[in-house]
Amino acid sequence: MNNENNDIKNKLKIMINVFFETLTFIITLFLISCFLIAFQRELIKVLFFCLNINIIANFKNNIEIELGKKEAYILIAVSFIILIFFVYSFGYFEVSTNFTKL
Repeated sequence: MNNENNDIKNKLKIMINVFFETLTFIITLFLISCFLIAFQRELIKVLFFCLNINIIANFKNNIEIELGKKEAYILIAVSFIILIFFVYSFGYFEVSTNFTKL
């Protein structure tokens, strides 16, 4: 009985961790996508693209540790579908491409 409770608690902790990690991943991808759209014709777009790849790789590695390789790819695909729906439905934040000195 005690082992069953510990297993349920561990699975619940993993699911909560994966949920919040996925939510953070989607929000971060949305913000980086806004910068990629804004700096479409600037050289700094390369920096945001590299950052985007790094975030995707880190998310994949973290989910692989928690759930497994197959589930990581499924979560990445679902996250991108949610991101596309979010950008299509609500649009994106406009980011100024002018750099100003503080």
